[in-house]
Amino acid sequence: IMFGVSVNKNIPSPLDPPENLIRIRLTCTLLDTCGKFFTHGDVKTKLPYFLTYFQCYFWSKKSASCWNNENKFPVYAQYQLEDCIEKNCPNVKLYSSYSESINAVKNLQEQLILEYNIKQGNSENGQGLYTAAYSHNDDSILYEENEEDLSDEESDNEKENKIVNNNNDDDFLMELDKMVSDNVQERLKEAIRPSQDIVVPMLGKTHKTNDKDSSFVLLVRKGNKTQCKSLNVPSDSDLVKNLKYREEVERLEKEKVKKLTLDIQ
Repeated sequence: IMFGVSVNKNIPSPLDPPENLIRIRLTCTLLDTCGKFFTHGDVKTKLPYFLTYFQCYFWSKKSASCWNNENKFPVYAQYQLEDCIEKNCPNVKLYSSYSESINAVKNLQEQLILEYNIKQGNSENGQGLYTAAYSHNDDSILYEENEEDLSDEESDNEKENKIVNNNNDDDFLMELDKMVSDNVQERLKEAIRPSQDIVVPMLGKTHKTNDKDSSFVLLVRKGNKTQCKSLNVPSDSDLVKNLKYREEVERLEKEKVKKLTLDIQ
């Protein structure tokens, strides 16, 4: 949360301008989404520590000189922070000023130093530490990192993650290429059946029907042959009524288009 943050309020950082609140909104959104995974287990103590530093960052934003009576600090940001803490870690105290949050961070830092027996710039296990140095001018926090230990750790990780090509990998790639080529050849040998469309007969036999029935021709496909069967449907059925209604609508539409065309001429 403190990446690129300027420790001097008179010299704002281009990575984190005082009026930019995207980190507050993004942090609250992430905690609302996955904060429940930090409420149990070994990581449940890390969330209160982070929220203490997060409140310090929030109040450093709110106390910036760019906010005044004309350009007020957005209320939604404070409401979002309070809702986030209430939802994920209700036991964390809400601070009401920048100085109060600074004192809370100092007390937390001293507590962690005593609890884990931390020495400045070094530790018992040899890993890099983040130490907090306080500026007497603006009570801001500067995070420093033991670069030498981190460089050694990165070099070890690079050695562990280095990929070594051996004979087993070559054999696997050869077998994979062979399997792919065999599958392609088998697909080429398969006979492709051409799709056959049903031919609609333009002329059909006339069938005598009653006045109460409507005659339809039903196309049936059996194997590769197409057969036509007559089908008598009562005139008062929904099928016949819908067809007649659709034909009438199409006829009226054609008449309308015809009339408009004649009027243009």
